[in-house]
Amino acid sequence: MNITDCKIDGIESYTTVTGFPTINEIQSSINATVPSTDTKPVGVIIITQMRSGSSFTGEIFNKNDDFIYYFEPLYEVRNVIRNKSADLDKFLRLPLRNLLKCDFRNMPINWWKPRTRIPRNDCLYSRAFQTWPSFCKFNQTSGKYRPHRHVVDNVTKMENMCHRKSHVAIKTIRVEDIDFIRDIVEDPTLNVKVIHLVRDPRAVFISRKLVSNVMHKSLRNVSDSCPRLERNIQYWLDTPKWLQERYLIVRYEDLADQPLLMANDVYKFLGIKMPDSVKAWIKENTNHDEGNLFSRTRNSHGASIKWRTQISVDEVRYVQSRCKNVMRLLGYKEVVRLDRLRNLDYPLLVPMFSNRTLRKPNKFYYKYLHRTHAKRS
Repeated sequence: MNITDCKIDGIESYTTVTGFPTINEIQSSINATVPSTDTKPVGVIIITQMRSGSSFTGEIFNKNDDFIYYFEPLYEVRNVIRNKSADLDKFLRLPLRNLLKCDFRNMPINWWKPRTRIPRNDCLYSRAFQTWPSFCKFNQTSGKYRPHRHVVDNVTKMENMCHRKSHVAIKTIRVEDIDFIRDIVEDPTLNVKVIHLVRDPRAVFISRKLVSNVMHKSLRNVSDSCPRLERNIQYWLDTPKWLQERYLIVRYEDLADQPLLMANDVYKFLGIKMPDSVKAWIKENTNHDEGNLFSRTRNSHGASIKWRTQISVDEVRYVQSRCKNVMRLLGYKEVVRLDRLRNLDYPLLVPMFSNRTLRKPNKFYYKYLHRTHAKRS
C-alpha cells in the first residue's frame, strides 16, 4: 500500500508534500467519526490476540452495572473450529449474534452445561453473572463463584436478566479476521461497536513465553500472529463503509499509561457516559505493584513496559524481523541495543494520537508513518 493511497479513520489522503493532512481533511475526519446516535443498546466486541491486555481492558465494561460482560465465550468451540470443515457461521457467528441478543437457547453446542468452560468463565469473571443466583453460586471453600448445577434449567430466567441490562460486551481472542463479523455489524437489529485492541508484539511474545514456558511455541505464535494482525489493521488504515463509526483501534500501552483518560475516550466512542463505578475501579486498581500474569489489577503502566526487563536482545531481534511492518504501522520503535532496551525512560512508542482523541492521529505520527512507508517502498 502506498502512503498516498491509505486512509486513517476517515482521512482520505496525504496530498501535501510533508505527508500531513490539510485542515479540511482533518475537519472532515472529525465530522465523519462522531459516534453514532443510534439509540439501540450497544453491543461491544473486543477483538484482540492472546496476551494483549484484553482482560484488563474488558474490566472497564465488567465494572459497569449497565453491561453484561462475556469473558471468552468462544472458548468451548475452539476444538470444533480447528476442524477446517467446521461450519464457522454456526460455531462462531451464531454464538456471538445470540449473546448480543440475549438469546441463550439457540446455541450450537450444549452451551450452559455446568462443567464446560463457558459458564465457569462467566461465573469467575463476569460481575453480571455473579449477581444472578440462578446462574452462579459462591463456593465458600474455594472463595470463587461456580456455575449452579441446574443452570441449564434456568435459561429463561437468565434471558430475562440479560434483557434487563442496557448493553453487552464480549471479549474474544478467537476471531482472527475482523471481516468475519461483518454480518453481525451490519445486522439492523443490533448496534455493534468493534474495539480492536493491539499490543507491542515483543511484549506479547514474552508474555506468551512466560505463560507457556515453551520458547519454540512462542516463536511460532509470533510468526503466525503478526501477519494476521497486519491484515486486521488494514481496517484502521482503510476503514470500509460498513465499519465506519463502528471501529476503534486501541493500543494497550496507551490505555495502560493513561487508563482513566483513555477509558473515558472509549466510552465517548460508544456514545455512553462512563459511570463513577468504573472511574473508581480504574483509580483503585491501576497502581498496584503486585499482580500475577493473569491479574486484572496491577500497576498498569509498569505492567505494559515490564517486558523490556524480561526479554533478551536476540528474542527482540527475532520478533522485530517477523513483525517489522506491523510495528511500524502501529508506532512501535525497533531497538537493537541492550542498554536502550533496559532503559525504561527511553521510549519505544511513537505517540499515535493527539489530545487523547482516539480518532485523530497527531502530526508526529503522520510524519513517522510517512517516513516508514517511504523506507518500505
